[in-house]
Amino acid sequence: MWATTRAVGCESGLASAAMTTSPNLGLASSDPLALANQTLQAWTDFYSAVVDVDLDAKTRVKRERARALIAKVGDWPESRQLPEILADARSGDLTLIDQDAIDARVIAAHAHDDRADLLAAVERARDSLATWVLEHNGGALAEVGTTAVGSPLGPLPVLTYVHAAAFQLAISGRDMAAAGAQVPDSLLLAGLRALVDTTGALAARMGIDTVFAVQTPLGSVVTIAQDGGWTVEEVESGDIDDGLPGLEGDAGILLDVAAGRRNPVTTLRGNGIKINQMQRLMKLAPIAKENPGLPGGPILRKSAPLIAAFGR
Repeated sequence: MWATTRAVGCESGLASAAMTTSPNLGLASSDPLALANQTLQAWTDFYSAVVDVDLDAKTRVKRERARALIAKVGDWPESRQLPEILADARSGDLTLIDQDAIDARVIAAHAHDDRADLLAAVERARDSLATWVLEHNGGALAEVGTTAVGSPLGPLPVLTYVHAAAFQLAISGRDMAAAGAQVPDSLLLAGLRALVDTTGALAARMGIDTVFAVQTPLGSVVTIAQDGGWTVEEVESGDIDDGLPGLEGDAGILLDVAAGRRNPVTTLRGNGIKINQMQRLMKLAPIAKENPGLPGGPILRKSAPLIAAFGR
């Protein structure tokens, strides 16, 4: 996917967002090493957040204890990890991945493992990524990282897919709050960054030219999808005016809404989030319809008509 982006200062007040003609594949092409390192930090943050949780405590996920949620993100023979992703990318396999089926197999096999084994699986997932980054620094990382591969959301660049784990790690950590997990702000921001980058990727793949921003007190992330490509920029809180279409509010609440953990209509009524430029934002509605695996997709599709009534 190639794109020629334009300056968006007229829309968002971000003069620094002017881009030159380039193969825009979001964060995967703009700075692949930084993206890989941010993903590694997300794994480190998650490990620190869950290392001492009560494994048998209830979570926000119905019928799942904390141990099951940790097992789900770990590196196991039953899971699809980086070596398999890279092998599929090399072979050009763009098959849609059934992540729910993979998660079910992992939980069935490992949800009752002891703490040491569960945490070791999390470490293996992180260390596998760290090893790959060390072995593919420079141009090789960019080349492999921007290669398309099958994911639960259809074809995505390898690094976009790998970084999307930050969203799941942030949500899983928040799911385990009652078990003692404390998710740091850095992981919340990584989750938001992954969410916005993936949204840009899906919009670009579907040929939807749009601008989308997530604004929080911790920081803000903007994506511009245009001409089959997309760019992503992180900015400080307050540097974006509300003339830009998107969502605004607490980072944790926005992640919960995206993951389907909170009803967006109820959250809007309670002033938990704010929607800016609803009519322009609705250009993204086809993404939820065409990508069944999109986090929060079913509830967003169901409640879109009601959400529109609250947007401004």
